[in-house]
Amino acid sequence: MLVIKNLEITEVQLTDIDEIYNIEIENFKFPWSRHFFIFNLQLPNELSKFYIAKIENEVIGYIICWISGETAHIHNLSVKKSYQNLGVGSALLDFLLHKLRSGGITTVTLEVGVNNSSAIKFYKKFGFNIVLTKSKFYNDEDAFLMMKEL
Repeated sequence: MLVIKNLEITEVQLTDIDEIYNIEIENFKFPWSRHFFIFNLQLPNELSKFYIAKIENEVIGYIICWISGETAHIHNLSVKKSYQNLGVGSALLDFLLHKLRSGGITTVTLEVGVNNSSAIKFYKKFGFNIVLTKSKFYNDEDAFLMMKEL
C-alpha cells in the first residue's frame, strides 16, 4: 500500500460539500443527497463527526458518523477513485477511531453490502466483525452489520 504524502485530515467546511458530493456520486449506485451532507455539517459535534482528507486543497475522501450515547455509527467512508488503494481510507478510519476512542465511544457500527468483499476485508483489518445480515438494506442488496469494540 502506498501512502500519500501531505495528506491532511480536517473537519468539513461548507465549501467542501460540492467536492464531497462529487466523490459520493462517483462511488455509489444509490448516493446520499447533497442535502444529507449539508445536514451533517450542521449537526452538533457531540452528535456527528464529519472529516475530509485533503491533498493540496483537493478533497479526496470523507468519513461521516453519528453518535448515540457510547456508540458511533459510520454512515459513509468514501475516497475519490483516482486515490483509492493508497491509504486514504485507512487514514480517515484510523483518524475517526482515535477521535471516537478519546471521546469515550466504546462501540462502532456500520453496514456494508454483502457482495462488497474489498470493503468487508478493509473493515475486518480494523477489527470490525460481522454481527448480522440486514435483508435488502441497499434496495436490492443485503448488507452486513459490522461492529467493533474500542
